[in-house]
Amino acid sequence: MCHSKHETEFGNHVNFITGQNGSGKSTILAALCVAFGCRAKETQRTSTLKDFIKTGATDAVIQVEIQNEGEGAFKPEIYGPVIIVERRISESTSSATLKDHQGMLPCVCACFQF
Repeated sequence: MCHSKHETEFGNHVNFITGQNGSGKSTILAALCVAFGCRAKETQRTSTLKDFIKTGATDAVIQVEIQNEGEGAFKPEIYGPVIIVERRISESTSSATLKDHQGMLPCVCACFQF
């Protein structure tokens, strides 16, 4: 991807991503898809994950913070109020981890297919 560091903060309900052509709307969507386990081809942008690494960089990291509070919270006693999904991509491998609200690795969750 062409962004070295990009942060988007979403609201609690419906969110719309708007902007001019080339402003990064599709990049945000592709990053979310990759973070949650989509194959590169499913993003309709490239055929391999390594193509998401910015030119000149050795790896890419995508982090998504998910609010984990309320009735539908997932293991709040383990993860706390926020779950961090982190996807790391290098030239030869990719990995995904779930972290608690402090950025620690409490355990691996079989709920996601990475």
